[in-house]
Amino acid sequence: MIYFLTFGVNHPLSDNWIEIEAPNHEIARSRAFSNFGDKWAFVYEEKRFEPKYCPMGKVGKTIKE
Repeated sequence: MIYFLTFGVNHPLSDNWIEIEAPNHEIARSRAFSNFGDKWAFVYEEKRFEPKYCPMGKVGKTIKE
């Protein structure tokens, strides 16, 4: 399953998202912490993600581990 990691307004990636491949939300959040510490805002399931709020689009590679 693909999850979408977003960032707060004061973060350099605030208008972007990063995709995380994970079997569930808990593992997606764990991968977000492993890669960014606590410097991110939310991890969304695809059905709840609104890309219009991240107008610069996807950045970087999909996180798989």
